[in-house]
Amino acid sequence: MIVRHFDLIGPFLRVEADDERLIERFAGLLRGLAVEGSVDADPAFTLRLWEGTPAAIPGTATVVYEGKIAWEGDCLYADDGGDMHLLFPDHISLALYPERKTADMVVAPESISRLSATAGMLAIDAAIDASGQFLLHSAGLTLPGSDRQVLVFARSGTGKTTTSLALAEEGFGLCSDDSMVIRQDGSSVSGWGLPRDLKVHRKTAELLPWVTPYLKGVWNDEDERAVASADLAGHIRVETIARRPVSGVFLLERGDVVRSRAEPISQTDTLVSLAADNVRTGKTGLLASHRRRFAGLAGLASSVPTFKVTVGSEPRSTAEAIIGAMQRVQQPVG
Repeated sequence: MIVRHFDLIGPFLRVEADDERLIERFAGLLRGLAVEGSVDADPAFTLRLWEGTPAAIPGTATVVYEGKIAWEGDCLYADDGGDMHLLFPDHISLALYPERKTADMVVAPESISRLSATAGMLAIDAAIDASGQFLLHSAGLTLPGSDRQVLVFARSGTGKTTTSLALAEEGFGLCSDDSMVIRQDGSSVSGWGLPRDLKVHRKTAELLPWVTPYLKGVWNDEDERAVASADLAGHIRVETIARRPVSGVFLLERGDVVRSRAEPISQTDTLVSLAADNVRTGKTGLLASHRRRFAGLAGLASSVPTFKVTVGSEPRSTAEAIIGAMQRVQQPVG
């Protein structure tokens, strides 16, 4: 049995497998978080990987979702008394046991690449949840001259990556353009960026031509190409993976203006916007993990200043709007 540990910035994820290839493929989702040597502390969560025939959904389970997921095809997701089961028939299965803080993933020999797709991300999400943190679909950037960071949120396809790269070019530090892990201790909120490649749309490359030399591969069906954040370090400040205090939340929306502007919004409006893109309901209602995520979002919205940013056509003005908003709430930058 091969064992590896991954640091969830405090708690640990333990991964067991009977084949090194399985761990290597899964580890691609957690680049930079692998722990060298042994770990004495008990893991927050344990994932066991096998190569074989994917496990069927238990007959006692209730289907939460049934349908296609992008290129991965047909999928079943079911709830069996709080235990969750994911199945891509003939390819991969994942059984999550939240009470035991363990998961079992079985992958067919020809489908090992799927360890780093939906099933792998769902396992990481469960491990993060078990560690007392939650995954947030948001960018994270440190303020110029500061270790404090702001969360920048927008629905997929509405400019989060473009804005993140534009902010980084103006002196912000890039933690993540898409996935942040959030922890709340009392009224203190902190977060760290999940290490993932950026997906840059063709329009982003046209708006920010300095990005083009760093792009990898060819344009996919969604008109995107990947870029590793580490490759951008020669042009912008790319932050190391570390938990940092969160000082503000900014919700982006497109506007017919030249210069971006930021204005405070209520905790309720912030929670509604964040929950719409981060909390899922299935055929059986709100799942337990998403109830906990909703509670985390409520704590975030009530603990830090929140703003709506109407994004203008001048990329630099968005940085000025965010810095100005933070200065107005008496959290000077620098």
